[in-house]
Amino acid sequence: MRFYEFKSKKRNRYKKLSRGPLITLLVGHGDSDSGDSGGAVEEDTINEIQGGLWRLMRSMVPRHWPDYVVKDLLYNIDLDPKKKIELVKFTLKDLPVRQWKLETRNLGFHSFDSETQRKILAREGGTLNPYAVPRDAERHQAQASIISRTGSPNQEPIIVVQRPGVDGLELLEGWHRTIQNIRAFPHGYRARAWVGYL
Repeated sequence: MRFYEFKSKKRNRYKKLSRGPLITLLVGHGDSDSGDSGGAVEEDTINEIQGGLWRLMRSMVPRHWPDYVVKDLLYNIDLDPKKKIELVKFTLKDLPVRQWKLETRNLGFHSFDSETQRKILAREGGTLNPYAVPRDAERHQAQASIISRTGSPNQEPIIVVQRPGVDGLELLEGWHRTIQNIRAFPHGYRARAWVGYL
């Protein structure tokens, strides 16, 4: 059963609901103290506890988009639900991917397009954070530790797209593992990538 946390702005109390993938609910409130059973309609906020937002976002994205890509690129982003929905719409417009493939590729700095290369250089191996990425140093350290411990490139797939007429891959997700892989293996490495073909 799926539950949602329901906070009434009027009563400032929480209730558990077990219905649907809703984000916002409009309800009528009556004043229980005065016996009024009607009342104005107010907007109440529902914070997802399990599952509903994922199902909503997944239903918005074409079926050929792998769950891994939807989760890592869209769902796991630290945004409120309304902004996540906006992100899905923007991404689908900007990235009309016709096919996704999970590939093992030879990668290195020059595998990426010029914009991705510029962003990688700006981060200087993880020592700078010009884009104000949350927990950036900690995440770089975690990826560097994985590489150091295993002695090989991190094989968790990155997410890239190949735009028509553009040399190199555009990196969408997996910046920390990519930067640390490049740093540890400057002459290239083999790693997995979900590649979206536009």
